[in-house]
Amino acid sequence: MELVADGLFILAGFGAAFYCLILSRRIRRLSNLDSGLGAAIAGLSTQVEEMRRTLDSARSISGKTQKELTQMTARAEIAAGRLELLLVAVHTREDTESREKTPVFQRSANAKPSGKTTAKKSLMVQLDQAREALAR
Repeated sequence: MELVADGLFILAGFGAAFYCLILSRRIRRLSNLDSGLGAAIAGLSTQVEEMRRTLDSARSISGKTQKELTQMTARAEIAAGRLELLLVAVHTREDTESREKTPVFQRSANAKPSGKTTAKKSLMVQLDQAREALAR
């Protein structure tokens, strides 16, 4: 009886050794850096680094673009203000030319300067401020 039990223990030992051998081969293949899970992990880590670099460059580019866009918007607002002032100046000049064409006797002797002259002066001041802002 003891001989049979010893034989079964020996067979069980050989079975366990065979099982361990198969497991070690599978683990070696799985952790192989060329084709197994190690290769997959190495590839993913490379991709993560590339994505990190791409994200950093995108952040820096977007920051530069935001600054440029802010500057361009400010310049566009100043240019729009200048265009408005130029339009007002053209309309004021047209009004002045049409006034000069009317005979003097038709103009009112008691006529006060219209709000257009003071508006023209304030527009000229704003135009000068816009020029100074553009010069900066």
